[in-house]
Amino acid sequence: MNLPQWCRLLGLLWCTTLLVACGGSGGRADALSASAPTPAPDTGQLLITITDAEGDFARYAIDVEAITLERADGDRIETLPIRTRIDFVELVEVTEFLSLATVPAGRYTAVSLSLDYRDADLVVQTKDGTLHDAVAVDGAGAPLGRIDVRLELAETDPIRIAPGVAAAFSLDFDLDASNDIDLSLDPPQVTVAPVFFAAPELEATRDHRIRGLLEAVEVATGVVSLDLRPFRTTRTRFGSVRFRVDDDTRYEIDGIGYVGADGLSALAGLPTETPLIAQGPASGRDLVADRVVAGSSVPWSDADALQGVITARSGDLLEVAGVRVLRADQPERFRNRWTLLLGPDTVVSAPGEDPAALDASRISVGQRIVASGRWQDETRLDASTGRVRLQRSTLTGTVVGLDPLAVDLLLLDGRRPERFDFAGTGPIPADDADPDAYEIDTGTLALPLLAIGDQLRIRGLVPTFGSEPPDFTAGTVQALAPLSRASALRAFWPEGEAMPFTSIAPDRLLLDLEHARVRFRIGLIPGFVVGRPIEFPLVAPEQTGAYAVRVRGDGALTLFRRFDDLVSALEAELSAGHVLYRAHASGRLPAPEDGLETHRALFEFASVPAEE
Repeated sequence: MNLPQWCRLLGLLWCTTLLVACGGSGGRADALSASAPTPAPDTGQLLITITDAEGDFARYAIDVEAITLERADGDRIETLPIRTRIDFVELVEVTEFLSLATVPAGRYTAVSLSLDYRDADLVVQTKDGTLHDAVAVDGAGAPLGRIDVRLELAETDPIRIAPGVAAAFSLDFDLDASNDIDLSLDPPQVTVAPVFFAAPELEATRDHRIRGLLEAVEVATGVVSLDLRPFRTTRTRFGSVRFRVDDDTRYEIDGIGYVGADGLSALAGLPTETPLIAQGPASGRDLVADRVVAGSSVPWSDADALQGVITARSGDLLEVAGVRVLRADQPERFRNRWTLLLGPDTVVSAPGEDPAALDASRISVGQRIVASGRWQDETRLDASTGRVRLQRSTLTGTVVGLDPLAVDLLLLDGRRPERFDFAGTGPIPADDADPDAYEIDTGTLALPLLAIGDQLRIRGLVPTFGSEPPDFTAGTVQALAPLSRASALRAFWPEGEAMPFTSIAPDRLLLDLEHARVRFRIGLIPGFVVGRPIEFPLVAPEQTGAYAVRVRGDGALTLFRRFDDLVSALEAELSAGHVLYRAHASGRLPAPEDGLETHRALFEFASVPAEE
């Protein structure tokens, strides 16, 4: 199949999918500044954040034992205070502030991570949304234990620490590129070869989350200082960071909602060491929180809680899926399903809504929640006298109507629509939410120019159970076009390929895929199209990206941010006699014939062909 034929196939599949679907600011504060004493003159501060790219997992919890910086002169600096358990599925849509370390000034050219999979908790999701516990193995099929990953930074993109200056460093764990899932086995096996990307800056396209204990509030400047405690860690300090709030920031403090100055005043009245979570966009080294939760509203503050997605409701009995059980001072647990009991005294809160006007009827199917109450047993939480806080849900879908906006649901909070029972979501059965034509209330949002067949990612809240349509209230609407990781290409050469490119240019690679196993995901459509095109182009994006090259047996990932630097590295590997075994690229696909605008890619080589 040549490129034009492959393009026509993609176009046909795309069109077929669409046809089926048709059935106020205060003073500036540096988020990296510490409120702790000024560090020594020959040191600077490094804020480390961690995030994740999507994969087919409902849970991916492992222990991160160490994150070590390597200076150009050979010195090694540990930056993680203690072993930290991280569920990377939590980080698909948000970046977590992990650590603020004081490190010697200098130029750092590599980062090493020590990961421990011996107690890994991996849950995979099949195409129909069914969840299965899985085991992690290495390339030989043996149970995975400790593993070290070394990231070698490009000469043009080291981590530079200057005396007295704060810097940022973002780590991005790519679940999709790191794991190969075999669902034919019982239990499923996940072959792991970790892929991390890194950038010397905060990622501007994602929300960032800070969790910790309150240190101080500067009302005049709107600056809040926090003792950083990521991932519900309570025993050790990870540094002290500051963020900014403004007149649009929304708060929930001890179950009471506030906006702007009223919330800041209430926050200032809290005692130090009050649990707090702040979330919002980052710009440069500045974090402006648009949501702040504090006091008893924080799930892990002083009570047991569960977090999950409502998949069905019958009266006051709700079914919750993908449950994270959060017990005070105990490790987090994951359960596929849980039952939640509500009552007339359940306290309900929702972002941007007056808690005094809310009751248990506000909680509907498709809504992401955090609930606290009394455990009746290991499968049921009684929140009839407890509290439920609504969190922003995320859906992806294909536009099937414009007035009102309606989408054919692809995913709702990471789950396929078949996993939800929408009975009772409307006042009569005919008004129940229809996943084939899921109506969206966009209010006064400024929307991109939309057309039937466009794919969207929408964040917001589900309306009251039993209410008239629409079925979802949007807070943000994002079209496919800006999504830099929406489409993905996977190619694997079982015997290795010494000449994997038909042509190579600084801004364009033409992959020769005649002998490769190929899978291609188009946009936000779940699953992959399987085919074997002869050629496919990968093109440079307008901005910098994230690219990695690895040689099997070496263990190190060499990272690049510029596409032309990646191309030079690929040419060097081929000139050295290495063969390409795997290519994994993701990005935008404006039109199939134009190729994949590649924002992220991994190329894995071997020193000799397999047959030798």
